[in-house]
Order: sequence, then structure tokens, then C-alpha cells
Amino acid sequence: MKTLDTRDLEERLNELHDEFQTWLEQLTDDEKKEIADNWEEPLDRMEEHHFKDEWMIATSDGEEYKGIQDLKDQFGREWFDGVELIREQDFEEYAQDFAERIGAISGDEEWPACCIDWEKAADMLMSDFSSVDYDGETYYFRG
Repeated sequence: MKTLDTRDLEERLNELHDEFQTWLEQLTDDEKKEIADNWEEPLDRMEEHHFKDEWMIATSDGEEYKGIQDLKDQFGREWFDGVELIREQDFEEYAQDFAERIGAISGDEEWPACCIDWEKAADMLMSDFSSVDYDGETYYFRG
């Protein structure tokens, strides 16, 4: 089952920001001027966000950064407190694990667990969740 935690994503965002800083420091003056020309700005008026936008377009790390940042922008304070994101195709398995965690079933028995319509149980549980798209997939979170 694939789940994501926003605290881990925030940590990755910080790592990627460090990658951006390294990329920026390694740009030659000619490369900086070329980027400034693309922005139709004099080099001395270029701000860090202009270079970051270029980095997000030009590198896979930048694309990953943009994806996580776009996801983060959809959350408020709860992003930093930690939100578990459950991938849509794993939600039925999540529902079964959740039922075990709350003691609805022990997980050891064959019956009645083998008789439960887990798809229907997951659909009912899903009403307590919101969805968000990230990296080409839909994730659910309590909210």
C-alpha cells in the first residue's frame, strides 16, 4: 500500500531547494544572462524566483519540486502537522487495515473478514476523506 506523509514531502521539498541552490551557484555568467534574456529582464533585475522557475522547467528535480509545492499549496497548517495521503488504488486495502487498527476486526480471523465487501466498506469510509491529485495519481486524506 502506497501512502505519503506530508512531513516527508516537506523534507523532500527542502532537499530539492538545496539542489536548486547548488544549481544556481553553478550557473555561469553566460547561462545567467541567457536566462535573463529569456525573461526579457536585465541580469541585475533578475530575482531568485526567476531562476527557480527556469530550474523547475529545465530539470527533473525542478519538476519534482514544482509537483510537491503545488500539492503543498492546497493545504494549510495541517501540511506541517502531517497528513497521510492514501493512493486511490490502495484505498480498499487501507480500509481493511483501518478496520483492524480500530478493532472492528482482529485481522486474524477468517470469518467474518472473508465475508466483508471491502470495496463497499472502502466506499463508505471514503465519505470522510477528501481527494487531491499529485504526480498523476489521486490520493485521499482525512479532511
